[in-house]
Formats: sequence, structure tokens, C-alpha cells
Amino acid sequence: MIIVTIVTTVILIRMLVEDSLFLLAFKKPFKLELYEYLMKKRLIFFVVVLAILVTSGFIIFENLNNNSGNESCSVNSDCVASSCCHPKDCVDKNSAPSCKGIACTMSCEVGTLDCGQGSCECKNNKCIAVIK
Repeated sequence: MIIVTIVTTVILIRMLVEDSLFLLAFKKPFKLELYEYLMKKRLIFFVVVLAILVTSGFIIFENLNNNSGNESCSVNSDCVASSCCHPKDCVDKNSAPSCKGIACTMSCEVGTLDCGQGSCECKNNKCIAVIK
């Protein structure tokens, strides 16, 4: 998403530079109608791109502020596994996945909370996985 925002910004800057050059090159009155037509098209494009940039900025900001719900624990019992099968991380109970109807393999995967290899703990108000 960040790459899309950067590319779009570069396109907008390029358009502004081209518009300036176009205006300098075609100051003659008979070219004015063509220039106005192109400017209307570019204005519409500019508004659409600006709306996309603003929307993507809000989405990025919201995702940066969303820390997967792992900030709201006070005791270890507030924390649960972050996924249904072979979890490697923990989240607070409110962010727990719904595992209804999920079938997992019965294998004990290394580096996960499987088979008592680890547990979820609350440290500094964050749910963390402690792998043994």
C-alpha cells in the first residue's frame, strides 16, 4: 500500500510539471480550448487520485495503530493463542480467533505453543508467547 501511495504521488508531481510545460508551450488562443479540455480531464483524475491517497493514508494509519489487540492484558489469563492451529503468538481474549469447525493436524510443531511447548503470558500489558 505504501508503494502505491509513493507511485501515485510521483504521478501527480509529474502531471503538475507537465501541465506547467504545456501551459508555457501553448499560450496561443486557438490552443486554449484544447488546453481547457485537458485540464478538466486532469482535474478529475487529480481528484480521484487524491481521494485514493487520503483513503489509503487512513487505512495505513489505522493499521499502524492496530497492534493486533495485544495491548490490553493485565493477567496471564487475559491472553490466548493467536491462531487455531500451531500458534506462535498470543493475543488478548477479545481478539481471539473463532476456531469453531477448524480441524488441525495432531502434530507438535517446533517453535509453537503446541503440546505444552509454550504458553501465553501478560508482560507489560502485552500478550506474548513464551516458547520453552
